[in-house]
Order: sequence, then C-alpha cells, then structure tokens
Amino acid sequence: MEKKMEMEMEKEKEKEKDRKPTTEEVRGRQMQKICNLMRRHRFLLVGLLLLAIRSLESHVLLGLFSTENRHTIQLLSDRRICPERRKLLMTFHHEEFSSSCGIKYAASMPLDYCLYVVALALNGGNFPRLSNMKNMYLFLRSNGDIKKAWKKKALSLKFDEDMITFCVAQNYTKSCLFAPLTSSSTHNTNLDSIMSMFSTCNFMPHTILSQSRASLKTPNERLDTVRCTKVVRNVNLEKLRHNYLFPEIEARELEHMKKYPDANIIRLGIGDTTEPIPDIITSNMAEYALALSTRKGYKGYGAEQGNKALRKAIAESFYKDLGVKDAEVFVSDGSQCDISRLQLLLGSSVSVAVQDPNFPAYMDSSVIIGQAGDFLDETLKYKNIEYMTCGPHNNFFPDLSTTSRTDIIFFCSPNNPTGHAASREQLTQLVEFARKNGSIIVYDSAYSVYITDESPRSIYEIPGARECAIEISSFSKIAGFTGVRLGWTVVPDELYYANKVPVINDFDRIVCTCFNGASSIAQAGGLACLSPDGFKAVTSVVDYYMENAKILVETFSSLGLVVYGGVNAPYVWVHFPGSRSWDKFSEILKKTHIITVPGSGFGPGGEGYIRVTAFGQRENILEASKRLRTIYLS
Repeated sequence: MEKKMEMEMEKEKEKEKDRKPTTEEVRGRQMQKICNLMRRHRFLLVGLLLLAIRSLESHVLLGLFSTENRHTIQLLSDRRICPERRKLLMTFHHEEFSSSCGIKYAASMPLDYCLYVVALALNGGNFPRLSNMKNMYLFLRSNGDIKKAWKKKALSLKFDEDMITFCVAQNYTKSCLFAPLTSSSTHNTNLDSIMSMFSTCNFMPHTILSQSRASLKTPNERLDTVRCTKVVRNVNLEKLRHNYLFPEIEARELEHMKKYPDANIIRLGIGDTTEPIPDIITSNMAEYALALSTRKGYKGYGAEQGNKALRKAIAESFYKDLGVKDAEVFVSDGSQCDISRLQLLLGSSVSVAVQDPNFPAYMDSSVIIGQAGDFLDETLKYKNIEYMTCGPHNNFFPDLSTTSRTDIIFFCSPNNPTGHAASREQLTQLVEFARKNGSIIVYDSAYSVYITDESPRSIYEIPGARECAIEISSFSKIAGFTGVRLGWTVVPDELYYANKVPVINDFDRIVCTCFNGASSIAQAGGLACLSPDGFKAVTSVVDYYMENAKILVETFSSLGLVVYGGVNAPYVWVHFPGSRSWDKFSEILKKTHIITVPGSGFGPGGEGYIRVTAFGQRENILEASKRLRTIYLS
C-alpha cells in the first residue's frame, strides 16, 4: 500500500514538472527575481534615490533594469517619463498583479528586466541644490567612488538630454557604491524609512507627480481595491507623451501658490483674453437671451451648420473677393473643437505634418485618433508625424524641399507660439507643395486680425488654395469669446478626395452627426461683432493687446535677449540660448511670480524658448516689465 502511494506521489510530481505554470506563478517568480535583484544592490539604488530627492528641484524617475552581465540605473526628469513607464509606476502590489494598476504591461516584459520601481521628486537636505539633470550628471561625475569604479571599467555614466544612465557590472560588488550611506543622522533616518520600503515584496502605491492631478489617486488610496470594467483603454491615449500643456502649467502654478501664498502672480502664460467684451456685443446677446423668454422670441434647435445670417456675415467680412460662399462656412463652438471634428473626418489612416513648434491640439488630436504612431525617446518625436521645423534659421517657414509628402498639413499663421505671420511668398510655396503632392492643408487663422503688415490673412488669398485647403478660425481672440465659444471652418466646394467625393459633403455629415450647432446666444454675439460698430469696437481691443505686446518685446530686448513675434500676433517668443524651457519657466516663476509657457511644450523645436502672452491688463503688463527688468538687470 505504501509503495503504491509513493508511486502515485511520484506520478503527481512528474505531472507537476510537466505542467505549464499558471500566469500567477510566472508573475510570482518574476516578482521574486526583481526583489532578489533589488536586495542584492539595494544600497546603490537607495543611495542614488536619496541623492535625487535631496538634490533636484524637479521631479525625477529612478529606474533599474538588469541584463546578462550588468545592471543599469536611470535617472530621468519628468519630461522623459513616457506613458508606459508612468503606467508601471502607478502602483506595485505583490498580492494582486492587477492589470488595472498597469502591471499587465510589466508581466509581458522579459524576465531578465526589472520594473521601474520608484518615482519621487522633492528638494531639500544637505546635498547641493541642482537645478537640472546636467548639473546632477556633473555632480555625480565628481564623486570619488564613481571615479574609481569608472577607472576600473566597472561602471559607466552617461548623460543624454534629460536622462542619466548608470551601467554597473554585476560582478563588481566591492565598490563603496554598494555600501550603505553613513552621513548625517537625518540621512540615516530617511535611509531607514526608504530601505524598509525595499525590504519586502509588498510595494505600496506611489504618486507620480508629473501626471494630470485630476487622474491621480490620493497617496492613501489603494488602486488594487478599485472595481474595474472589462473595457480595454484606448491604446492611442496611452501614447500621449505628456499632460496637455496648459493644465500642467495650471498645476505648477497651484504648487507655486502653496509655496508663496502671499505672492501677486501675474499670468502671461495661457492665451486667455482679459479685456471686457464691448457693450455693443453683449447687449445684443442679452437682448437675444431675454427674447427667449417670450413666445415670439423663443427659438429651439438651429441649423447645425450655423445661423445663415452669421455664415453670410463671416464670408463677407473675412473672405470678401476670395470666392468663399456662405454655404462653405460652418459655424462652431471654437476652432479647437473643429480640429477634433476634422480629425474625425480624416480618420486614422492619413499621414500628418505639423509645424515645429506647434499648437499642442494638432499633435495631441493626431495621437488620440491614431495617426501618430509610437513616441520615440531618442528624438522626442512621434514616429509617424512629419515635423516641419520652423525657426529663426529658416524665417519660421519649413524647408519644403526636405519635407516628406503627407496627406494632411497643419499650418498656423500667425503662428502660435512663435508669433510669425507667413508671407505671401511663403504661403504660395505651401499651396504649390500641397497641390503637387495631393495634400490637404488645415490652415489655422485664429490670429489673422492681429496682422499689421501685408501678410495674407487667409490661405484663400493664394491662388489654388480652394482646391487644397480647409481654414479654421475663431471669435475667441477677435472678440474675447474664449468663454462664450464661437468659431468657424471653411470647406471649399472645390476640395475633393482622391475618389472625387467632395470633402464638404463628409464634413457636413460629421457636423450634423456630432454637433447640434453653436449656441444661438453666442451666434447673436458673433453677428454683433461683424456689424460696422461692433467690428470697430473689437478692433480697438485688438490694438490694446498689441500695445501690450510692444511693451513686452521692448522689455525682453532691453535685457539683451533675442525676441520674436509681438508684431503680427499677441505672442512674444523669447530665446534663452543654452537653457531648458521648463527650467527657465520655473526660474522666472520663482524670481518674479510671472507665469509664462515653456517653449518645449509646443514641440522639440521650442526647446530653449518661452512664450509670453500679451493678453493681460495694462497695469499687469507694466508690473511684469518692471519685475523682469529689476530681477535680470540687478
């Protein structure tokens, strides 16, 4: 009997050997491998983490992965944290490998890779204050222990953009790098608390401060308790490289206000109008709204394409003698919404080109719709997007001789953020390029009323544009309708797809399917804007903002800086050679309590610049000028 039982047990063991491990078992082994690796080199990991926490003022990602003969550690600034890495960092809990916490991606990684484990970023302590990753790299290069390891070829240290990479030979275990830190008692206290985090397989959630604040769980909220649906997230949304630029600026402003609660912050960042809408416009809107409370004046749904009178007024006011018909004008709730509707019209299979730098909505909508492909860390660009570099070296107009053919070309003039208005000659080249390649230009003319020279105010001033261009525009910056919401899109009836179907037919269907029309009250305001007295009133507000721009240009120029824009647009594009845009944003905010916009938020071509808006009350513009002169000339 006993022999029979032994034989059965042996058979069971054989079956167990042959049995394919379950997903949970594979994940458990992977977790154990990671924990062993971390224990083996925990002092190096913790030492670098402490260094990052105590030295850098910006948020830092600490990463560790292993290959056959070396371990690699990376310190990355928040600008280099891609969505996949953020996903891994949201939480890591041993008992439940939940895909809702982003672990599904990690489980599919090869077993010889370690997960990215910690993301933190705070300043303080006794280490030197290092304002950027390059300074951190130089500081580490000067460390005696690192120098010794480097000479023995046991360690390499590399700096690339916003990333520091350590490569450490696995057999190199005698270096002081792997010894525990033994400096001040303060450091030891923090070391103990952090070491305790690494001493167990049970990892608690850690907040990623560079993610959108609205999407984050509180530090004490366990993500593994969340009940999830079976619906898979849109994979394209996971490819978005950063938070949308302007909410990120608002979040950093809130952090600054907490640190300096008594500071008088001047907001010259987000391009939001500040001057009141002229009475002649608001009185028309109020009259229309009041009439809705009467039987005679009440109106319900209007045409999805917009009020006929307003469509006609737009065609006559902005496109006189350019052949634009009122039936080709589609009134909307703003040009940014129209960008997304156009993306829905065009679909995910088209190829796209954008100016670099560019307004973020073009790029982000391309990513979300599925046109962009993967983000490439080495270039800071999306794989399938054609970036048309526009800078001082080419008079802010792309070299079309080296530009690849794409289906769609997003082009903004006057440009946001650079403030450059394309010349007639430049736009003629663009139209000829599009016609030759069979491309469609999506032309954003939202700032056309700010043009003060002979630059074209519409793409349709260029012969042949009606056969290759769609134009979007807005009342937001013309009349201060940033909150009222009103814009328009022109789709010429001469624009055709490759199969000879008119584009206007499909756009009409998109509008009728996805949109119930702009607010009738806002449209009443739009009609008032385009009356002779109304247009005169809004033009005076435009002149006010352009005087602000002149003050800002003179201010930055007096500081010895090279300044662009501010002539045909309400934006000033300031160059800070050798500086990182976010670093300069933080420096200006810290020293002057002035909000600007980092140029890199508009694409890699904006690195080294900041954008300053002329939308502001005159007293604030003058105060900002005074602060900048005082701080930078003292």
